[in-house]
Amino acid sequence: ILVALGNARNKATDARIKSNISQLRILAEVVYSNKNSSYDTVDTCFSLTSSNGAAPTPQNIVDCGNSSTAANVITAKTDIYTASSTLASGVSTPSAYCVAATLSAGSTGTFCADSTGISKVSSQLTAGAACAAAVCVP
Repeated sequence: ILVALGNARNKATDARIKSNISQLRILAEVVYSNKNSSYDTVDTCFSLTSSNGAAPTPQNIVDCGNSSTAANVITAKTDIYTASSTLASGVSTPSAYCVAATLSAGSTGTFCADSTGISKVSSQLTAGAACAAAVCVP
């Protein structure tokens, strides 16, 4: 029973990570719309800081387009970190972005979403490697 429970927990954790990455993809499109059709500030918007266990905050709310978008980014990223995952914080250029998170210990690879509309599990073992050149790599 404990083995089955562990597998179920890992699947639930991975589902949370995938859901949050999909939410960040939607928020990246909001940033794109708010920033004159540019993904250039997605990386800064998705970069969060925290200290002493405090809730993370956006480094620059202006880069998110508005405080509502920034609040949604905080919610999604906090949940990813709660799931004990690592996150590549939105590698971005004016025309492209990529965001990825490492899946749970029971899985291998990362879940990645990019500006081309791709959302997939990448075999790359780190979130940064999954987002090479601002696109998801296999």
